[in-house]
Amino acid sequence: MWKRTTKVPCLRSRCAVNSRSSGYRDSDVFRDSKHSGIVPVTLVTALIACGALCGVAYPAAAADPEDELKAATVLAFMQHTTWLESEGTSAPLTVGVLGRPAFLEVLRRTVEGKNVNGRPLKAVGLTLPLDPHCCQVYYVATDRRPETERVLAGAAAARVLTIGEAARFLDSGGAIQMFFVDGHISFEASLLALQQCRVTISSKLLRFGRVRDLPKARGPH
Repeated sequence: MWKRTTKVPCLRSRCAVNSRSSGYRDSDVFRDSKHSGIVPVTLVTALIACGALCGVAYPAAAADPEDELKAATVLAFMQHTTWLESEGTSAPLTVGVLGRPAFLEVLRRTVEGKNVNGRPLKAVGLTLPLDPHCCQVYYVATDRRPETERVLAGAAAARVLTIGEAARFLDSGGAIQMFFVDGHISFEASLLALQQCRVTISSKLLRFGRVRDLPKARGPH
C-alpha cells in the first residue's frame, strides 16, 4: 500500500488507496473514540489543494509515510498562519523540532526552498533550554512530559505557535495536536492557546480539524 517512490505526488495516490481500503471518501466523517466528536476526513485533500503534498522530492528510501504527512501538515499550518507581531518582515519563518531527528530531516526536505509571503521557510533542531527568539513554530516530537512542559512554558510569551504529537498536548497548553485515526491524519486546535500566542490560523485550514475553546453562543435575551 505504501509504495516508495521519488516524488511526493505519489503520496496522493497512497492516501487515496488508504481511504478506499478503509471505506471512507473525502467527504465522509468518522468518529474518533480517543478524541471524542466527529472529525472530517478531508485534511489530506486540503494539503493537496494548498500544495503541501506536491512538488517535494524525497530519496528512494523515503521516511515513514506518517512523518511525511505530519511534515506536510506543518507546512500547511505555516502557509495559513499569521503572526500578528511580525507582519511586514522578510526574515525566515523557522520551525524548531524537539526530539525525533528522523522527523526533523523529513520536515527540512518538505519546507526547503519554500516561502510564505516572501519569508523563506527553515527547519532546525531544538535543544533545552530554548532560545525564545529562535523560532515562530515549535514542533514537539516527544511524549516526555517534563520536556513538553518546559517548551510550552515560554511559548505564549514568545509568540510561538506550538504543534505536538503527544496525547493531551492541548491540555498541557499546546496549540495544535496532530494524530492518526484509521490511517487518516487529523488535528485538534486550541483557540485559547492560539490567542495567547497571538497567531491567527486561517479558517480554511481549521475547518478540516476540531477546534476547542470556541466562544459560547449567546442565548436569546
